[in-house]
Amino acid sequence: NVAVDFVNEKQRLHGYKTLNLLNLHEDPSFMSSVLYSHIAQKFLPTPKANFVKVVINGESWGVYASVQQFNKEFLQEHLGSSKGARWKVSGS
Repeated sequence: NVAVDFVNEKQRLHGYKTLNLLNLHEDPSFMSSVLYSHIAQKFLPTPKANFVKVVINGESWGVYASVQQFNKEFLQEHLGSSKGARWKVSGS
């Protein structure tokens, strides 16, 4: 996770205060998170996902998936309220 509000609490990047970058090391296709999100969003509230190329101080660190956090901001954006229960199933 990358916090964009470290220095200024009100700072946001396209409305978000954190970026959730996944290195995709367990996904040989590099596609499952982003592809699932793009297909499922037509049918249910789904975290936004896309690919980003990470470059730090001019050095390429490769391609990562950027996936929206499953938090109160997600609830507000998709359901109109930040209140409600959220469940996560731990990975295998």
